[in-house]
Amino acid sequence: MKRGKNAGRDDDDDGMTSRTSVRADETTKDPSGERTATPGSLASEAVRPTRPDLLLLTDLYPPFVGGSAVLYENLYSRLADRTVVVLTDEVMSAGPDTRRGNVWIERRAIASACWGLIRFSALRHHWKVASHIKALADRKHTFVHCGRILPEGLAAWLARKRRGPRYACFAHGEDLTMQLNSSRELRMLTYRVAHGASAIFCNSNNTAGMVRDLGVRDERIRVIHPGVDPDEFRPGIDGSAFRQRYAPDGEPFMLSIGRLEPRKGFDLTIRAIAKLRERIPKVRYLIVGGGQDSDRLASLVRDLKVEENVFMTGKVPGGDLPRYYAACDVFVHPNRIEGVDLEGFGIVFLEAAATERVTIGGDSGGVPEAIAQNKTGLLVSGTDVNELASAMERLITSPQLREEMGKRGRQRVLEGFTWDAAAAKMAAALHEVS
Repeated sequence: MKRGKNAGRDDDDDGMTSRTSVRADETTKDPSGERTATPGSLASEAVRPTRPDLLLLTDLYPPFVGGSAVLYENLYSRLADRTVVVLTDEVMSAGPDTRRGNVWIERRAIASACWGLIRFSALRHHWKVASHIKALADRKHTFVHCGRILPEGLAAWLARKRRGPRYACFAHGEDLTMQLNSSRELRMLTYRVAHGASAIFCNSNNTAGMVRDLGVRDERIRVIHPGVDPDEFRPGIDGSAFRQRYAPDGEPFMLSIGRLEPRKGFDLTIRAIAKLRERIPKVRYLIVGGGQDSDRLASLVRDLKVEENVFMTGKVPGGDLPRYYAACDVFVHPNRIEGVDLEGFGIVFLEAAATERVTIGGDSGGVPEAIAQNKTGLLVSGTDVNELASAMERLITSPQLREEMGKRGRQRVLEGFTWDAAAAKMAAALHEVS
């Protein structure tokens, strides 16, 4: 296996690459490429509101890097007519900024490895977070939004039991499957917190179905698909440097981006490359990202003797992502259900589509909502190597089909999968449940 030269890195603890994109008038980039608050947006120049419209409770918020943190920042930074306070963890989301545009940031010790209430230490922790909620929110005016049903929603539920403000929770898909297939205690708490919420914000219709199975009424469920910044991820970006590094002679170039874990399907893609190489010897496949599965994937590459075809970069700077998409011919991410772990949606498919790149994804979880089958890409089972190899070959050998699907993919993003569209859905949901 060949590793890319001068592969960059980022500080994402979960192995995902950064894809934060917020309103241009609220943040700037420092020389390192990291986004920082613009001058004039720090809390030292404005006092945090004592009666915020919204209090977002989440362990994960930028500068933490990951899909959920990106979702929250891009949604709430666009609710310009609302005052927003974010209560996030002082370690996991540590950073110097205390305000970004209309969003004030409070960092406290809110993260916990124990999500239940049976242990006294856990009960004490969740009550402490509940007390933070009551201190930061106005009981009658503030609407608390929780990053997940558990653990964040548990503190909001406890606060509500003590005459605290009403709350809503996000559901992402994989979080629900983990909680509902865990202990009896966590299943019970998931049910109680979900039923106590004024609304559940779901990242896909698939996730909404899981929430509905908990008995939550339809009028409390709102689907808000994640989005992408079509100005950051767009056609015409120069990816030639990466193309020259990994496929210098015009070889077919496949790309995956994401945290390295079994459900992502990188192992199946490596096996498909080994089969595809029999017919297309010079096919190239690049995996961008770090994670727990790195060593196993590297070993698989060696075992299949595809070192000349498969490359792994490890973590890279988030600012490089658009150029990686631009460099490839096909974006492939054949996710599957691994135990109770699934792909709740898949922002990477939108990023690729916005760059006019055709995509291959797994037909499970929320991914069929991110890819329009046979229009913007192809859906596969995520478990059949021959099926995946055939899908890859079909796209590799059909430049016109790739171009047509790529253009349809970007148009679909522009019509309904931008961050502005997601924020508009959130604004509408707030109006409906207020």
